[in-house]
Amino acid sequence: MLLVAAVFAVFYPSLFSEVCLVDDYGAIMSTLNDDKLSFGTILFPRSLEGGYYRPLIGFSYWFDRQAWFLDEHLMHFENVVAHLCNALLVYFICRKADGLYRGKYNTWIPLFAALLFALHPIVTESVNWISGRTDIMMGNFVFLSVLGLLHFRETGKRWLLVFALVSAGIALLAKEAAFGFLIGIPLLLWFPIGCKLGHIPGRFNVIRFLVYYSLAVITAIFIGSYWVVLLVCAGYSAHLLLIEYTNDDSLFQTLTIRRVQWFAISIAVTALLFVALRKLAFTSSVAKIGQTVTLMFADTSYTISLFVGAAGFYVKKFFLPLPLNFFITEIDPLYDFMGIAILLLCMHLVVVRSLPSAMCVVGFLLMAPALPFAFGTIAWNAYAERYIYLSSAFWVIAILLFAGRLVERHERINTAVIGMMGALCFLAAVASYNRNIVWQTNVALMRDTVAQSPKKRKLRDIYIHALVNARLLNEAEKEYRYALQHFPTHDDKADLMVGRLMVKEGRYNDALELYQKALIRTKFSSEPLLASVVRLLREMRQSGRVANAERLRLSGLEQEYAARLYSMTRNPSLLIEGGTAAMRAGSFSAAYTSFDTALRYMLPTDHQRRTAERLKSEARNQLNEQ
Repeated sequence: MLLVAAVFAVFYPSLFSEVCLVDDYGAIMSTLNDDKLSFGTILFPRSLEGGYYRPLIGFSYWFDRQAWFLDEHLMHFENVVAHLCNALLVYFICRKADGLYRGKYNTWIPLFAALLFALHPIVTESVNWISGRTDIMMGNFVFLSVLGLLHFRETGKRWLLVFALVSAGIALLAKEAAFGFLIGIPLLLWFPIGCKLGHIPGRFNVIRFLVYYSLAVITAIFIGSYWVVLLVCAGYSAHLLLIEYTNDDSLFQTLTIRRVQWFAISIAVTALLFVALRKLAFTSSVAKIGQTVTLMFADTSYTISLFVGAAGFYVKKFFLPLPLNFFITEIDPLYDFMGIAILLLCMHLVVVRSLPSAMCVVGFLLMAPALPFAFGTIAWNAYAERYIYLSSAFWVIAILLFAGRLVERHERINTAVIGMMGALCFLAAVASYNRNIVWQTNVALMRDTVAQSPKKRKLRDIYIHALVNARLLNEAEKEYRYALQHFPTHDDKADLMVGRLMVKEGRYNDALELYQKALIRTKFSSEPLLASVVRLLREMRQSGRVANAERLRLSGLEQEYAARLYSMTRNPSLLIEGGTAAMRAGSFSAAYTSFDTALRYMLPTDHQRRTAERLKSEARNQLNEQ
């Protein structure tokens, strides 16, 4: 009950959040407007090419449409409840793991593990972002699988193992990162679950670790080949194996050929089923996936360096998550040095072979599928905090299991650790609550994001969009002017958004000036801009607030822009529509010119040609009568 109360107390601001302009709005509108949406089309969309294959999120959107017509507040509520379920699962996983690892249960270890995961600032992106529910839904099934595996280790009941594998397979339908968990399943099954003296952190040799770490760093700096760095890490692993198992063959007793084959087949079947479903859903993958694979193999040493740096960045984010950022495209190269330490630590954890070390390594494996995103070719940002949503849970469990083992015989230390954990939970709750407040509005979220990544024009456009939606025209214009001055690349989205808001406020001349300057910058190549300026000129001409001479000038501009638009779109209805509007307004000369221009651009077989000829004749007759 404390866990439930804590989660809702910290995350209740997200229940009143707006629909995020990034992905959420598009996903909701496409779901709302898709008349053919069904379980079949979600599972097998039959697309020519596809990127992500995540039908579970499609099913959740279908349910939201059927149940409450995609109400954003209830969709945010779903995310919070699903995250709470994950926190409860973490509680039961840690409780069971603690019992298996130490042979007894501790009341504070599972509670603090669940609280630290549930309230960790790193999870706020997945919870507040409706599209981030992929991480939460994957977590639902991964945690169920882990719970099944631990109960299988305790009871030996085969149906629990089947349940765990099925849950892991379903997790794949939520997000592809579950492949990392599939690879980690053998670790949770083969590693000893009991606690041995040789498997506690006290046997960690700091000097030996620092020697290999220094050697790896020197290699990275002076040789520059990360393949050699990997060889140094492999040498460290071999050294540990030689020390740990000179007189102990338990490792090889657990890794029997029969077990290796059985679990390899199980994982391979699950992966093949996922690939088969994806193949039925998409004929081919999007070009971005192939482009990323090509980049990975073009310079493998650089790829290893990129992945090592990303691993160091994510681990740092776990321990020091602030400041949080929604859009991260690059990181400091110095994270490579932290990544090398993480790689060596993983080698040590694999050799240690304990349940906490298995949990920790599984967390790294869940992070591994996100490493190729560092190339920046697949997702809209290269690094994202939500990528370690699940990893953070496994790392918290591992750390607290280690901590419980270390302090179990020291009551004073135990009391101090409980106090420290309580303070950490409080600080995490405060940071997460403040971040949830930022996520409540698009303006606040994008203002914070732009402040941290000021050189990204794409972010400026989204920020301008948020300001326009909030009808903060002065701020929108300020950001628009700043973008024009500081970014050489031009995107007509910002021009359209600010111009339309000016039109709504009756600032026709300002909007016309903005559109005309934008058309010059884009060399009249933007169809949306041309269409907008034609509509604006038509509205200005028909408003009745301009003199006859000004009306004639506007009519001439309209004809000019409409002709350019028609030459681009080959849509005669644009010119015919403009001429009809001019007829209604009594501008027969402008109407005649519009119909005549349409006829000159039309093909003889155009089905609208007769209509244009008739309207042109009517306009000519009206001119003759005048």
